[in-house]
Amino acid sequence: MRRVLTSVLLMTLLSLPACGRGNSDALPPCPKVTGSPVVAPGLPGQISFITTGIPRPGYYRCEGTFEINADGSGLRRVTLATEIYPFDARRSPDGRLFVFYGACPDTQHLELCLVNGDGTGLRPLSAGPGHAAPVTDLSPAWSPDGSKIAFSRRQESLGHGDLYIVGADGTGERQLTSDPGDESQPTWSPDGQTIAYISKEGTEQLRIIKASGGPSTVLSREGTVNEAPAFSHDGRRIAFSSNRSGKPESAYVRRVRTHPGSEGLPVFGAPDIYTVGVDGKGLTRITSDPSSNYSPAWSPDDRHLAFISDRDDNHNLYVMAADGTNVVRLSPLAASTPSWFT
Repeated sequence: MRRVLTSVLLMTLLSLPACGRGNSDALPPCPKVTGSPVVAPGLPGQISFITTGIPRPGYYRCEGTFEINADGSGLRRVTLATEIYPFDARRSPDGRLFVFYGACPDTQHLELCLVNGDGTGLRPLSAGPGHAAPVTDLSPAWSPDGSKIAFSRRQESLGHGDLYIVGADGTGERQLTSDPGDESQPTWSPDGQTIAYISKEGTEQLRIIKASGGPSTVLSREGTVNEAPAFSHDGRRIAFSSNRSGKPESAYVRRVRTHPGSEGLPVFGAPDIYTVGVDGKGLTRITSDPSSNYSPAWSPDDRHLAFISDRDDNHNLYVMAADGTNVVRLSPLAASTPSWFT
């Protein structure tokens, strides 16, 4: 199935013999208590993220969903089971639930799952057609009021995905797109009226569509990789990652390519974070260092962005001002899919 480039690299590295599960016993255990230090004083709210916990000296060996205060303090684990393999974990607006793509509990087939905010009550979102191969549901996103979930459904026989919307209780499913491209990574506007997403038709295009359906509008088509759109809370801008700058792969990715088993990885330049207006104007590059930077998430006041970067030779969670200054690493855990909330 289709994956963000950096996620492919993460999972490949996890499978390498030098970094495999057999080497994890001597590593520190996952954090069980709060007590991470304040590193970004004054930043409000909390950030949720998932981790595959790449085993490296000085890093924890973890798998699951975590939360951390935006100032860096209070790191805590949400999901307790290590075998649910959560991807694309998203916290509901009221904080009561997480939805993710993973095992719940069938480890032979990954699907959309729900788990309570305290880590209990793991269950499938529904027992509908997305529950069994050859159909796979992924890339979930909560509506602002928490009543619906947009997601991508990939049918193996067609080789591409379309967007769907379903009630948070698993009912009322409807198809949103039926274009020939591979559509994924939906994100809702703050008023719940519009959905931004990625459509792969040769290149990956950033598009928007009314949540009620209808024709889509292309906001950005440059770059072979455009990923992880996120609406600002004022609804005026969309942050996303793209390799349109043409910069080479990061040192981390080049190091991964030296390991056996990485020969088949796709070759793309390192992505950076950009913002663009919902009218397609005002494209702005936010990061420009040599590393890979991706998966942006806006702070509640739209003055900062959380994101993932491999600038410290691992995929970690960072925060920065919305103009790209004052970058701070929040956690030693290998992270992905951040969401910033109050």
